[in-house]
Formats: sequence, C-alpha cells, structure tokens
Amino acid sequence: MRSCRGASCTSRSRHSEYLIAALEALPSLGPVDRMFGMPRMRRLAISILVALSILYAALEGFGIALLLPVLQHAENGPEVVHRPTRA
Repeated sequence: MRSCRGASCTSRSRHSEYLIAALEALPSLGPVDRMFGMPRMRRLAISILVALSILYAALEGFGIALLLPVLQHAENGPEVVHRPTRA
C-alpha cells in the first residue's frame, strides 16, 4: 500500500497516467524491434569482421606513427630533424 503526502502523490499519478495514455496511443513498435534486432550472422563472418577491425586499428596506428615526425617538423621547424634523439 502506498502512502501519499500532499500534492506530490497526485502529480506523480497524473504524470504516470498521462505517460501510460501516451504510450498506448503509439502505434505498434514491432517494425522498430525487427529493424534493431540482432542480425543473423555466422561465427565465421563475425570472426572476419573482428579480425579486419583489429587489422584496421593496427594499420591506422602505424600510419599515425609515420605521420608524427612530419607533423613535428611542420610545428617546430627544421631543428627537430637535427636534434639528437638519444643522449
């Protein structure tokens, strides 16, 4: 059993009744559920997608590592090239 104090209980019940009525007025959500449902895929296809995404991430990291010296040279000028890397 719920105990109500003041206007908070009546406003909550009015809001919940309004929400329930609004949800009942909506059309069926069956097509939306089917659209966002889990697609049927074989384990091989999922494995290939995971492997390709890992390969893509590795190659992207390699590309950024190759681009970093060029960006440092553009930012700091030619002294980056002539500065020794190890002491």
